[in-house]
Amino acid sequence: MARKIMIVALLLLIGCKSSPIIKHPLNLEDMTPLEFLIHLESDHNKGDCYYIRFVTGGWVKEEHLPHLFDLIDSDEKCTLPVFFASSPHVDMGDGSTVGREAGFLIKNYMGQRYPAPLGSRLSDADKKELRKWWKEYRKKGG
Repeated sequence: MARKIMIVALLLLIGCKSSPIIKHPLNLEDMTPLEFLIHLESDHNKGDCYYIRFVTGGWVKEEHLPHLFDLIDSDEKCTLPVFFASSPHVDMGDGSTVGREAGFLIKNYMGQRYPAPLGSRLSDADKKELRKWWKEYRKKGG
């Protein structure tokens, strides 16, 4: 019985490939935030969105921050990560960018949950505030 269920689930997953919106569960514990961004960027043309659990803290580490700040202005398109309990009919809009996701990962280090709510934007003012925080954080020896 379990084998039958596994085969049916596999067939359903294969069948999703033709769907305009593909939803995959993604375990972030298996990768670093930078590997995650590379993964999102490499999959952006497939029309996927990834269901993930909220990340509340500890995954994004201080050592990742300089690299995330290097990417914060990137307009490179990437796949949209979605909180796993979101509606199965997610409107992905224009997807996301590497810079947007890098900014929200930085905000995760600062205590916010990731992924950001659907429709959230990372404005130039937001980026300016993040850079200000980073400058002060480094001054304090953070």
